Amino acid sequence: MKIRSKIKSKGFTLIEVIITLVVVAIVGTMMFSVLGTSMTKSSLPISRMQTSFALQQVMENFITAYEKYYAGDLPGLRDSIAGGVLSPPGNEGAILDNAYGKYTIVENHFIKFVANQEVAADPADLQSLLKVTIKNSNNEILTYIFAG
Repeated sequence: MKIRSKIKSKGFTLIEVIITLVVVAIVGTMMFSVLGTSMTKSSLPISRMQTSFALQQVMENFITAYEKYYAGDLPGLRDSIAGGVLSPPGNEGAILDNAYGKYTIVENHFIKFVANQEVAADPADLQSLLKVTIKNSNNEILTYIFAG
């Protein structure tokens, strides 16, 4: 009589271990490519939001300066916003970093409305308004019209 002995394996074979490692490496690479980009770019919206809030803070500083120091003196406010430089008129296009904050002047001139149309105005005209438009490094634009 022949006695057959069964050999029971207790553990994994080398092939099973290698296949498992290859599958884990492929899945890990896929997960990193999907999640890695979003994790490294996750601070970008926060940075943009901070820049946007800084622009709003600059405009609030203009409004506060108008209410405290330049009430009724629109030419004085215009000069202050322009950083004391009025060439080109209103220092438009200038990038300033002063007590108000960091901003680029897009528009800083006097206007009035005639038949619902915006036209240039003389600062001495009692109906003139000061139109101030600024932007930040993200090219976000903010406009405010000051009345005398």
